[in-house]
Amino acid sequence: CAQKVKSEIEQNEQTQREQDTGSYAAGAVGAFLGSLVGAVVWAVVLSLGYVASLVGLLIGWLADKGYNLTEGKRGKGKVVILALSVVFGVVIGTIGGHGAALWMEINALLAEESLPALTFAEFLECFVVFIKEDGGLGYMAGDIALGLLFAALGVYAMLKKTSDDVSGTKFVDLE
Repeated sequence: CAQKVKSEIEQNEQTQREQDTGSYAAGAVGAFLGSLVGAVVWAVVLSLGYVASLVGLLIGWLADKGYNLTEGKRGKGKVVILALSVVFGVVIGTIGGHGAALWMEINALLAEESLPALTFAEFLECFVVFIKEDGGLGYMAGDIALGLLFAALGVYAMLKKTSDDVSGTKFVDLE
């Protein structure tokens, strides 16, 4: 009886794998677009002076939604793609958050002096100086590491569930 149930479940899973017409490439595009949306939220939260694991979870959730909306393949590669897209979202969000904070700070100083706001090209020059000469790279690296830690805490359960979903049913023979 147990062998029959096991056989039916394995046959069911095999049928689902055969019907899966998605691709990892399409799923990766969706996951990275989803994490980019999450990166915008991460940047806003970071520019306000906060780092939250909840936003890391949001990045992971949006990456998963993007992967599923673009009909990515339901295989073990999905977990890797989702993990990479979360890292991407945190890194882009951290850079964007620091950029937004610097933009607001510089323009506030210019406004105090009744000077015109920076153009985007001028701001990019200032941002490069911030990264190269003012220790901004080390400061951002620390925030990226902290962000990755919080994001990992936020998305661990989701990635574990996804890993379990794509690995199939496990059977234990109790005899």
